[in-house]
Amino acid sequence: KIFNKAEIKSILRENEEIIKMEFLFDENFDYTQVRPYDEQDDPALIVSIIGVGDDEHRRKSFTLDEPAKLCIYAIGEGLRGDDEMADYGWIEDSDGNLVWKMTYNQTRRAGGARKNRVFKGTIELDAGSYTAHFQTDDSHSFEEWNAAPPDDPSHWGITIFTEKE
Repeated sequence: KIFNKAEIKSILRENEEIIKMEFLFDENFDYTQVRPYDEQDDPALIVSIIGVGDDEHRRKSFTLDEPAKLCIYAIGEGLRGDDEMADYGWIEDSDGNLVWKMTYNQTRRAGGARKNRVFKGTIELDAGSYTAHFQTDDSHSFEEWNAAPPDDPSHWGITIFTEKE
């Protein structure tokens, strides 16, 4: 017999406790140690500059002890035809040299207003000291949207993680 969606849901509901006991529970597992994921506790997190408001320039320094592949997730504001972004992130080395910058052509739509842009990608950096920056203009930010916000408004800014193997 082929079950429809409603029948499957009913079967799962009726057998929920059995399914949990057979597949989800381990008598040696300490459930008191389970807690919601908090990005700030993630050991792979290097930089989190998020929730950035109007007319802000935030920065955070970090050091890499060895060459690393970094995942960057940045949400900002930019308009087609102008590769310069209004709200964007970048990374400089310890001498102030630009090593990465969020540009319009590297981004895609982030949901909401067309000007909301997202960068999701990886870069490789050598061992050394760096500073991540995120700068906004005078409008359309986490503080106050002047058009529809992006799909992930709380991450307006830049987040950098080490790439997980």
